[in-house]
Amino acid sequence: MKPQWLLVLILAILTGCATGISPSLQQQAGPPVDFAALSAHPEQYQGRLVILGGR
Repeated sequence: MKPQWLLVLILAILTGCATGISPSLQQQAGPPVDFAALSAHPEQYQGRLVILGGR
């Protein structure tokens, strides 16, 4: 494997580990919401910014 391909591979892996949600957007969304609660009562969260994701 050529050195430049190794560099490209390392950069691709590091980019995949970066967070995609800005801190200001996270603050707008407020505290985390459990998905079960969101799916059981979606009307309570209408008009509110909710970030869905996983761990």
